[in-house]
Amino acid sequence: MTKIIIAGIKGYLGNRSKIFFKKKGFEVYDYKKKIPQNADVILNMSGPSQSFCEKYPKKTKFFRAKLNKQLIRLAKKKKVRIFFYISTMHVYKDSKFLSPNSKTFPKNQYSISHINGEKEIIRSSRQNKNIQFKILRLTNCIGAPHKKKCNSWKLLINDLCKQAITKNQIKIYSKTNTSRDFITIDYFLNSLLFIINNKNNHLIMNISSEKSIPILTIAKKIKKRFFYIFNKKIKILHRTIYSEKKRIVISSLKKKFTNNFTREIDSTLIYANKIFK
Repeated sequence: MTKIIIAGIKGYLGNRSKIFFKKKGFEVYDYKKKIPQNADVILNMSGPSQSFCEKYPKKTKFFRAKLNKQLIRLAKKKKVRIFFYISTMHVYKDSKFLSPNSKTFPKNQYSISHINGEKEIIRSSRQNKNIQFKILRLTNCIGAPHKKKCNSWKLLINDLCKQAITKNQIKIYSKTNTSRDFITIDYFLNSLLFIINNKNNHLIMNISSEKSIPILTIAKKIKKRFFYIFNKKIKILHRTIYSEKKRIVISSLKKKFTNNFTREIDSTLIYANKIFK
């Protein structure tokens, strides 16, 4: 049975990862608790949110780098086969097409934190040839949070769903109809499982759908699902002046998985209704 150690197991992605891998027959461990003598995989998705990074730049600048260093020592001790560091597409410099070879650019404290975390992985990958290091740069994940007090309610889709429940409307403040690459959490987790089961030599990988969807389109989807679930109409308020040019995040995986946006939006709306109403 494959043993996986997760850092950030109580977080937005970590909690879903624990449930997913247990269903797949993995033995799942929290790195902060009792862990086995040997393990197969370490998955690091721990780290401060974007808002926390902006508020405490000095405190968070090297947080991910220090944690990676600590987990790499653990990986060597436990004879781990694969080490995953979950990064973000926000490390990239703006460009029409974003591949793993695209230039990185620290736009904000959050991306600086991740770039420093990546540097530690890149350095260690040169020194530890027995471990497969993987830096996964994720696009925007869609999925229902698992608790009320969770920073993920500030994420775009979750915030729009929360607005629909608490205000009976959705308000988009930006004047630009920005397009983003969205994937469901299940899409990400199936990608992760595929990489575990299929060896490849890539150190840095993009996990994306290779599709760019306007925020206004997503808002309309939420409005439609809200009516379907609650039989109530809501308004979308926006000041859209122009649409931003679409960016394509080139996926590192040839295999594609199902992006079930409807299921994740429905789950988010239902859970938001449960805890905010």
